[in-house]
Amino acid sequence: MVRNKKGFTLIELMIVVAIIGILAAVAIPAYSNYTKRAKASEITNAMGAVGSAMMEYYSDKGVWPDAINTVAGIRDTLGVTVPHGYLVGDVNGNGMITDKDGVITATVDARELDLTAAEGASCTITLKLDGTGGSRGQWDGTCDATFIPRN
Repeated sequence: MVRNKKGFTLIELMIVVAIIGILAAVAIPAYSNYTKRAKASEITNAMGAVGSAMMEYYSDKGVWPDAINTVAGIRDTLGVTVPHGYLVGDVNGNGMITDKDGVITATVDARELDLTAAEGASCTITLKLDGTGGSRGQWDGTCDATFIPRN
């Protein structure tokens, strides 16, 4: 008697499920890290825009602008709108500040950036401008090195 076998055996199905499980185990952490880095790059891009405005101010007036401690102040003084959803602070977004020496500091809210408790409640990213118009400045901070641009 000849049978037509149709369908998959149990072992074939188990192999497929195992392969999908292995792929998911690799892909989910990679995706999570990718989204964290994308959020951090939004902050550093905003810092770069503020840095460009500060460099323009410096080249025009010969001094750095006075200290600004809110994104509203940055917008009003330098004309740059900073997204503040990932910064520590209230709705005014006082998580990004500038000082009169050409340093921009952003305090990153770990809850918004989805950092684990081991990475801390918040961390900072700092951009120190040099004022020469050539180099953009030096990046530094207390955040994980994957979130801070390379110099």
